[in-house]
Amino acid sequence: MKLTRMIRALCWICLLTLVPAFVESAHTQGSIGELAGLPSTPVTGTVFSIPNLGVSVSVDPVIYRVGWMEHPRGLTFSNELPTLLGGITNVRQMPLRGRWYDRSISAVFADRLRLTLSCAWLGSCKADGSIVSSIGRTADFEGDGTESWYGQGMVEWNCYGPLKLLTGFRWDHISSRLHVTRAPTGYDDFIVNGYMPLIGLRVIEGSPSDGIELKVLGFPFVPGDIRFHTWAEASQYSQESFQKFTQGHYVEILAEYRKRIFNTDLRIFGRWDLLHASTNVERALVPAPVLDIKWTFDRRSWTIGLGMAYDFNLL
Repeated sequence: MKLTRMIRALCWICLLTLVPAFVESAHTQGSIGELAGLPSTPVTGTVFSIPNLGVSVSVDPVIYRVGWMEHPRGLTFSNELPTLLGGITNVRQMPLRGRWYDRSISAVFADRLRLTLSCAWLGSCKADGSIVSSIGRTADFEGDGTESWYGQGMVEWNCYGPLKLLTGFRWDHISSRLHVTRAPTGYDDFIVNGYMPLIGLRVIEGSPSDGIELKVLGFPFVPGDIRFHTWAEASQYSQESFQKFTQGHYVEILAEYRKRIFNTDLRIFGRWDLLHASTNVERALVPAPVLDIKWTFDRRSWTIGLGMAYDFNLL
């Protein structure tokens, strides 16, 4: 919960720094383009005027989404040990499921440029799985817990009609502890961070508050890192590695239907995403005797749920 509050606070701080302290605010239900002398579509929100720059900025209502995330092969941690017994591969795979939450807020500049700050996180996620080795040995584990969240900033340019171009950046974080229950018992801890630039397209059929949206995001490389720690309570055994991703890709697709009822924009959405990243073979596993290791990480998920954007200015 502390981490969640920190992410929310960071998003609000980033948004507020866009507007100087001398900004004058007023509530409106009208058109940003009309304020700037440009044609536009009707929007609602809070308008901030910056007198010295002659710019008006509209801050839209906060969007809340909640859904259920599910995939039977949601998380895969695979490692290769090329110098051990002529080469061994171990694959740890587990389902990914739980409550998924998302909050976002947008600011529109000059009727064509939109900045959106958002954060999302996965609720308590515990799932069992197995470790399959290329030499034929299999171990079971209990997922003691998976933590997953991201913070994102996205700039949208209204290039032509319903088509919007997107570019931005996301910090994606996943940490998971696996409790190996078949002898020898122990724990495998993983911390994965992705620092991903994103590009994409967004298409809206109808109005922003009453229509259908399709959004596609992705990037052909996943900058980031993976930290691994395997250890046992009953002994002094402990090994760990820390490596940078050198290749990978990310894809996300979001489809959403919106309907405005009274002062509330209600939403039904479906979301799919795939993250794949891997490291080079490196002498990164310490201490000896096994040193060379390569990691491959995969995350897949489906999410369906409901959303709401409430315009408090219309009360």
